Amino acid sequence: MFVALHSGEGTPIMTSLNIALVGFGFMGSMHAQIYSQLADARLVGIADPRTDSARAKLQKLGLDVPIYGSLRLRFHVLRIRGV
Repeated sequence: MFVALHSGEGTPIMTSLNIALVGFGFMGSMHAQIYSQLADARLVGIADPRTDSARAKLQKLGLDVPIYGSLRLRFHVLRIRGV
């Protein structure tokens, strides 16, 4: 899942992918588990209106990820490249 970006000289730069999840039900928690195990992916935010439920699931998974109650994930601040 590495993304090749190019520097000014055209040289590829390898970087990890910032990922946000929209919805944190069964499938969202499965995705979180998978992303947390990938060295080249970084889970940077979760959008789910059920913040208490999402927080409990994250705690159970041992993950520390910001939770947003709406889709206002601040894409530009978190530099999200995948949802």
